[in-house]
Formats: sequence, C-alpha cells, structure tokens
Amino acid sequence: MDPERSTALIGWAAERFRDSRFVLYEQSFPSDPFGRVMMSHFASLNSPLLSLTLYPHIEDQECRFLHKGWQTCRVLNMNQFCLSCVALSETLRIHNLEPFDEFEELHLKCSHYFILVASQGFLAERPCLCPIPEKCAELEMCPTPVPRGSLEAIPSPVPVRGLRRFGHRSCRISPHLVVTTGGFGEKDGRHQRLMDLHVMSRGQHNWDNEQTMEGWDGRLLHSLTPLSEGRGVLVLGGRFSPSHPASGALMLKHMSGSCSVEVTQMNLQPDIQRWRHTATEVHLSDQPYVFVFGGRSVSTLALQDTMFLCLHKMSWEQVQVIGCTPSARHSHSSCSWKGGAVISGGLLPSGLPSGSIDLLVPCGSHFSWRQLETSPSLTPR
Repeated sequence: MDPERSTALIGWAAERFRDSRFVLYEQSFPSDPFGRVMMSHFASLNSPLLSLTLYPHIEDQECRFLHKGWQTCRVLNMNQFCLSCVALSETLRIHNLEPFDEFEELHLKCSHYFILVASQGFLAERPCLCPIPEKCAELEMCPTPVPRGSLEAIPSPVPVRGLRRFGHRSCRISPHLVVTTGGFGEKDGRHQRLMDLHVMSRGQHNWDNEQTMEGWDGRLLHSLTPLSEGRGVLVLGGRFSPSHPASGALMLKHMSGSCSVEVTQMNLQPDIQRWRHTATEVHLSDQPYVFVFGGRSVSTLALQDTMFLCLHKMSWEQVQVIGCTPSARHSHSSCSWKGGAVISGGLLPSGLPSGSIDLLVPCGSHFSWRQLETSPSLTPR
C-alpha cells in the first residue's frame, strides 16, 4: 500500500472507531547498510516497503499517527520491547529452545523493526508497552545515552580486505604488527568461520601491508591476551558453535624478522570452556597473572566467576578477591590498569546491556573489587 493510502487508512480508523487501538509492526532505518539490504530483500519479493522513505524513523511514525487523530501513541523498537516488556522467564525459555549465540545480528535486526500502539477513547488512558515490574530495576541501571564528543576515525589509505569479519579478536603481537584471529566472514564467495590468521604490518607511514596465513583452528569469540616480557599472545576459550566450545589454549608468537606468526597448542587444565569472556594480564606481589572474567558457556547464559592463570607456572591458581563481584555478564570489555583490570559493559543474563565500570585493584596479597562512578553514567553497551 502506498504511503498516501496507508496514512488515509490510519486517519479513517481514528474517525471510525471511538474506543480503539491500532497496533503496527513495521520496519525502520532504511538508509544504513542493514536497512538497504532489508529494502532490497522486500523489493525482490515484490513487496516493497513503500512508507519507509517518508517515515524512516520511529519518531516519524509516532507523529504520523498523532497527526491523523490518535490521542496517544507509543513506539518501541524490538530491542526495547524485548528488554522491557518480556519476562525474564520467557526470555530464558526462548533462548533454551535451541542453541543461540548470534546476539549482534539479533540486536541489529531488532533495531530495524518496531511495534507501535496508538490509542484513543478510554483506551488512551490505559498504559501500554510498559516495562514489567521485574525489569524496572534493571532498566533504571540503563540510562538514556547522552550525546558526547567522539574520536574521528581516519580511514586507511590502502583498502584492508582481510578484516571483513565479526566475532574475531585483534591485538598487537609486536610494535609494528597486528594479528587478527578467527571470526565469521566471507571466503571463496561463502560466509563461514574463517580458518586463517590475518597479519597487518606498519610501514614507514601507514599500516599498509596485510597478509593471511593458515594455522587457525576456526574458533571465534575467544580472547587474545598480549603477555609481558615477550611471552607471546595467549588465546583462551572461544567456540565453534553455540553447542561446541573450543578446547585447549593456544600461544601465538611472532617469528622474528618476518611477518609470520607461530601457533602452539597448550595444555592448560582445567579447560575454561567459555566464550565472550575477557582475559587480562594483572600483577599481584610482582607475580603476573591472566585474569579471566565472565563470558558464557553451553549451559550458562552469563558467567560471574573469576580465574587466575599464573604466568610463571602456566597453571591456574586460587587468588583471593574481596568485595562485591560485578554482575554475571558476557560480551563485556576489559583492559589492564595499574596492575589490575577495568571491566565495563557487557550483556547481563536478562539481555540488558550493562553501564557499570568495575575495577579489580591489587591490594598487597589480594585483589579488591571497586565500582567506578562516572558523571554522566556510561552508556550501556
């Protein structure tokens, strides 16, 4: 239906039905890369999305209904709807129907679909699309994003083709070499798990040289931890599918005088059997450790435990940590800071993004958790 006729239908319904609600489920944001593919897909089915050009954003749709006579109108994109209006028990039931781990793709898709409820008459006085009570406390922890300044991204003067992937990990393996491992991307015309290592080297002025090499086992959503004193880069965890975690650890080492990377299998017991976690080098009493936090596993949607790998012995050890442990989460970020670590963001078991920042601080013979308050609050991510 063309936009003129569909808008007329909206106005006719407002005039014809005194006490009523109009529920609409449609698409939005047609101009970004996902939106362009979405528009092309529906056009190929001979079902073009005719209204999106005039009403590309959910705010446009809200104004459309109010302008045509509806008293109230509430709109949520499907991420907002699922996070605020669906009970946690139902969310977990859906996640357990079959192995699922494609959160990025799901969130991208849901950000391009919305549900709209326009009301009038006595129904306009009754709330709709309201957060359920069990979600209210968590939603209060997710403040509305505040626009801030941003860093300018400077495009590479030379196209980098080997990094068209997601679910991968990258880090510096030497001062002039960045290694990227795993992920999901395109190879030989097919989308698949990538079985190569991508190495980018810095020339005199730019990161202008790239090459790929075999030797990767295909895991993705693992962790890469550059180790001090030239020990190499430690690979922990990851998965091949949501029901098949990667086993064993790997060590990556730069072959001196070349752009080659050597991959060595390591036997660390117990195996951590997780992905979407973080692994960060920390120090306690001059002892270096790799600190592993969070992630998810086949049986647990979000983990909260901590693990410490002693780098001198290359074995897991019990290390005392006091204070309130951050909430269970996965897909968060972590970095080393003053001998400890900074943990931020991630997805909670409910699916809500976290806006917290937690510090793991070395205190003599133990570590301590401290929460960092910022003003304004960190945008949940």
